Amino acid sequence: GAAPADAATPDGAGGLLGGLFRQPKARADAAGYAELLVKLAQFRPSFTAPAELTRPAGILRLADGPATPVVCCCTMSLLSGAHEYARLAAGLRGRRNVWALPNPGFGVGEELPADLDALLRVHADTVLRAVGPGEFVLAGHSGGAMVANLLAAELDRQGRAPAAVVLMDTYPPGSEVLGGWTSQLLDGMVERDSAYTPMDDHRATAWAGYLPLFLDWRPAPMSAATLLVRASEPLGEWTGEPDGWRSVWPYPHETRDAAGDHFTMVGERGPELAATVDGWLAERGL
Repeated sequence: GAAPADAATPDGAGGLLGGLFRQPKARADAAGYAELLVKLAQFRPSFTAPAELTRPAGILRLADGPATPVVCCCTMSLLSGAHEYARLAAGLRGRRNVWALPNPGFGVGEELPADLDALLRVHADTVLRAVGPGEFVLAGHSGGAMVANLLAAELDRQGRAPAAVVLMDTYPPGSEVLGGWTSQLLDGMVERDSAYTPMDDHRATAWAGYLPLFLDWRPAPMSAATLLVRASEPLGEWTGEPDGWRSVWPYPHETRDAAGDHFTMVGERGPELAATVDGWLAERGL
């Protein structure tokens, strides 16, 4: 007889748009494919104010502890979500509360932010509700660091600036470094496709919906003490200046290097990253 329909999961079972990322044609013209997805994302429902969300914005606690809590801003990648910080949080268990702040729009039935202001208003409300009246730290890896940077400025404006901001391996949009590693970045996303984060149509169009929001992002100064944690291994081949591939930050900050590359520093090497971050915060009495 015929095999049951669920015997094998074909590529793209989670939806056509995410599945096409695996196909050679979409990979050969990644920019063209992204442009098409950006157009599609414009047809998705969006919100301009927190009240317009059909379900409240999410925030997830990943670890508990007595020291100053850390709120980790999720990336805007195809595989964005709280799981991105699971290994980092595991290294902070018993030390401090760790929250993951997902970006709205990646789940089924979630609206996308109409603009950056809408996103930051929702995030600021969500963070302050979670952390209560005390001190807190904002953190973010890769694109999540862009969110943390803008959110720090928004919270500062509201009189609730974070006590510190931890930026993990962030690069400005259009960075020549990341531009040279496009296929490694896509591979990294595709390899991490899983049951938690199927690369379905919601995720593919959410990723595309966030692209225009951050297209003009430039690092903004922050009042909080800032740590830049850089990957110690390049993600792909690098033939430029010996350290020219490393993450940089243009405003006053301290720097630490983490074991691993852009992905593994928060993945497999997450607990080591946690020790680095925790040590720096402890030096500041946080």
